[in-house]
Amino acid sequence: MDPADTLYITEKSDSDVAVASIGAIVNVKLSGLDWTDLKVTGEDDANPVLRRKTMKQASGDAGSVVFVAERAGTVILSAHGRAHCQPGQMCPHFVVAWTKTVTVTACGQAVPP
Repeated sequence: MDPADTLYITEKSDSDVAVASIGAIVNVKLSGLDWTDLKVTGEDDANPVLRRKTMKQASGDAGSVVFVAERAGTVILSAHGRAHCQPGQMCPHFVVAWTKTVTVTACGQAVPP
């Protein structure tokens, strides 16, 4: 697969719409916090827009997932991140909510406004 057919999403690309074509790889890499519960909403489980290709389940690494864009449609990715602190270290107590809208289009199809 051509690297141009890969969409990279990070925690820095928050609150905007990412666009991919059918067949593209969607690589999600959230870092800097302990990320949990990476979810895809707006999916039809029998006919997904994004299909999980790989997923790392190491503690705090739930934000590393690779998807394949299977069909046209729009979904929302979401996750929650917490501070990562060493044992015995003072640790802030906060939760960061992250979301990203992903629109998959047929090759050459314009994205609706």
